[in-house]
Amino acid sequence: MGRVGSLFSAASQGRGFQSLFIWDLMKRPARTTELEKAIGYKFKDRALLQRALTHASARSSRTVEDNERLEFLGDRVLGLAIAELLCEKLPQANEGELARRFNRLVRGGTCAQIGRAIGLGPHLILSGSEAESGGRDKDTILADAMEALLGALMIEAGFDQARKIVRALWAGELEKEERSLPTEVAQPCNS
Repeated sequence: MGRVGSLFSAASQGRGFQSLFIWDLMKRPARTTELEKAIGYKFKDRALLQRALTHASARSSRTVEDNERLEFLGDRVLGLAIAELLCEKLPQANEGELARRFNRLVRGGTCAQIGRAIGLGPHLILSGSEAESGGRDKDTILADAMEALLGALMIEAGFDQARKIVRALWAGELEKEERSLPTEVAQPCNS
């Protein structure tokens, strides 16, 4: 029957075009090579990577798992990795200064910016309506997917690997934070 014929056959059997859209996107793992190069890690568990890239809008049935639980875990991985990095890089900063910088580094806008930098958007699995409304470039979707990707890294490779990737991906943002430090915080005391 061929692929196109089977697609239209499925649509006529009442599964709908949203299901077909999701079915067609299941081939994404073959295209995730660029994303894996950008983060410096190749997933062994392709289903885990696919789940990290699947937005809740694509959940047309109970058989499709979305990335919300991975996002929850990834948020904690990112927070711990950034907190550790800030304490290491800014030994003279007080808690208030660390908290302000931490919040800038883990906020949704920063996560979305990093997601754009690694080309995350084109790899996201979204519902047809979400994709059509520009979902691949929405800050909230990119930020959540970035965190889900970190959660998937944590599950597959452990915290050390996830931390290494956070340090690499957030290096530019951390450099901006270090350049903006007041000199008394940036320089250790010589007393």
